[in-house]
Parts: sequence; structure tokens; C-alpha cells
Amino acid sequence: EGLAYLNRALAINRKAKNPLGEPYEHLVAASMVDLATCYSRMGQHVSALQWLQDAITIEERLYGPDHKNVADSLHNMGVVLKMMGRDREANSVLERALANYRLHLAADHPLISTVLKKLSVPRDQW
Repeated sequence: EGLAYLNRALAINRKAKNPLGEPYEHLVAASMVDLATCYSRMGQHVSALQWLQDAITIEERLYGPDHKNVADSLHNMGVVLKMMGRDREANSVLERALANYRLHLAADHPLISTVLKKLSVPRDQW
């Protein structure tokens, strides 16, 4: 049921236009991240990964690769990859997220410590 609502929200966001007639792509990306979270919680990590990849593509186009929204999505992608047992890929993505977070957050911010923790251990030790 929740998935149906999220798909409907994505459909609405894809059709919505701002006063200049341009799409609200940031809302589309946010809906994709929401879908990825839902799929991940359902254990459907391949679907979650695809939604995150699509969201990151939009976010990087809208904001550039160093934006905090991109870092958040990369962080989520790293977690999904860890859950899939793809530690090497996960760590590469988490390193990108960490570097990005360091551009925007204080060195002692909890998100930085969270990513460092995820980088330090393989998924089977979480």
C-alpha cells in the first residue's frame, strides 16, 4: 500500500510544472529516494539501487556533484550496496558521500561519524 502511494506521488511530481513551465525535478528526485527507501526496507535492494541511481543522476544535474542532497543519496546507495554484500562498491560510494559531507558539515557532525562507522566494518558485522 505504501508503495502505491509513493508511486502516485512520483507520477504527480513528474507531471507538475513550475510557473515557467519547467518540471520540479527536485521533487522527482526526492520521490525516487523515497521509493528507494521503501524498496530497501522490503529487501528489494536491486530496485532500491536503481531508484537511487536515477535520483543521483537528477540531483547531480540540478545541483552539481558536491551538493549535500547528492551526498545523502550516495550515503543511502552505499548502505544498499552494503546490504547486498557489495562492500567494495559500497565503500567507494560511501567515500564519495563522506568527501561531500566534509564540504558541508562540521568535522564532528553525526553524519560524518555514521559514514565512518559504515566504512569501518563489513555488512555482516553490522
